[in-house]
Amino acid sequence: MESQTDRPWVEIAQNELFEGWQRWTSFACIWVWSCLAGILSFQNSGIRSLPSVFGYANGITLAACVIGLAFVLAFSSRIKTAIDSRAYLGIAEALAVLGSLFISAGVLAGSSLCHVAGAGLGGIAIGLLKIAWGQMYSRMTLKAGLASMGYSLISSSVIVLLVQNADTLVLSILLIASALPLAPLAFRGTKRLADLPEKPRHSSRSVKFTASLLALPMLVGFSYGVSKAAIIGLIGNEASIGSAGTYSSLVAGVATFVFSYALGKKVSSAQIYSTSLVFVVAGLLLIMSNATSPWLSFFVNSIGFSLFYFFMVVYWGDLAWRTGMSIVRVYTIGYLTMQASQLAGIVIAGMLGENPLQNNGMLVILSLVLAFFAVVLLLFGSSRSSLRQWLIADGTALEVDDGVPVACAELSRQGNLSPREQEVLTILARGRNASYVAKTLCISPDTAKTHIKSIYRKLDVHTQQDLMDEIDLHVSSGDNNA
Repeated sequence: MESQTDRPWVEIAQNELFEGWQRWTSFACIWVWSCLAGILSFQNSGIRSLPSVFGYANGITLAACVIGLAFVLAFSSRIKTAIDSRAYLGIAEALAVLGSLFISAGVLAGSSLCHVAGAGLGGIAIGLLKIAWGQMYSRMTLKAGLASMGYSLISSSVIVLLVQNADTLVLSILLIASALPLAPLAFRGTKRLADLPEKPRHSSRSVKFTASLLALPMLVGFSYGVSKAAIIGLIGNEASIGSAGTYSSLVAGVATFVFSYALGKKVSSAQIYSTSLVFVVAGLLLIMSNATSPWLSFFVNSIGFSLFYFFMVVYWGDLAWRTGMSIVRVYTIGYLTMQASQLAGIVIAGMLGENPLQNNGMLVILSLVLAFFAVVLLLFGSSRSSLRQWLIADGTALEVDDGVPVACAELSRQGNLSPREQEVLTILARGRNASYVAKTLCISPDTAKTHIKSIYRKLDVHTQQDLMDEIDLHVSSGDNNA
């Protein structure tokens, strides 16, 4: 049996394109929705009556997204799964569709109240769905996840660029249409992952979840919010800034696809993060120096933000694995930090007047942001840094197939184990106990023990050592067959 990491990249990319089309189209739909919602906000005259902080494209949606993420974080101990829950996805889907209807009605009638209500509902839906997509990507290898994200961003960006000048009615119809398949596509696409070999995992979980892991999401989000608000104040054309965001997502899509191909050869996860930070900092320096046009400066900054954000969507599942924390909780904390920081940046820039870049206070803020970036990079050099321990891990080690995942998959088929029992088996195979199983899968110790007893009974073993001996036997036979 062939593991995911044994397959050539072309096969992985083809599989994601054709067999995994539901996964990448689901994320493409939400990105199309976000862009169209921003375009429609430009066309709603009623929005201009709102305070400038909320008058920015998708400003209300961002604030509502933060509220949605805060809600998920508050109940993260009770939300065991997002992508596998029809109820969770159903609520998010209903909010997205209802929000689309309100936005469409608001822009057609020139009603700011309807538009605000729709943007708010849509923002909460996005917050909920982000967690579900994070959980979906956590079940994919990094190569497959990057390829899938590349398809999503390239297709959605091209669609938005093609229709951005369409009339309001057409855009409203497309907005509603993009919201309708969100949850079904994500749910069914994730279910199809069960047809693939299990994602190989490295046994090491040496990373401790600390505040340093949130430093970069906070800085990238805040700097993007500040720079976006400042450039809009300078140019006075929000539609132009919106197009910069769309083009930057297209560039990010191409980049993630290229990174998928180069991963493990010339590129590691740390280098992808570094590339995004280079663009973020370069954009900030261009904005401060006024060396180029404001649009180009913001475009460079947006490329960095997009690369960082979308790679975070794909990769933070690995962080959850290495820290032993719930995937739902880790993704929620990360997203909430980044989006709340972005919102804070917009608010602070708005407090500096209509043209923040003419205020010396903005230069001070951007200088402080750059200084904090420098501090984070200096701390990254410390061997005790959680961020360093996570990112400098050997990229191949994260997905090395030592034969254990394949052996577990074979035993699962022979014993007709349930999906949950398969997850428990892969943990037991690494020598972990019932307590560790309970903590990792967010289940009670008694439930973990029940699953373990069921596995022993189905596989006709009596102790964990017997189980590991059986796995070693399958690994050895697999090596001999190879």
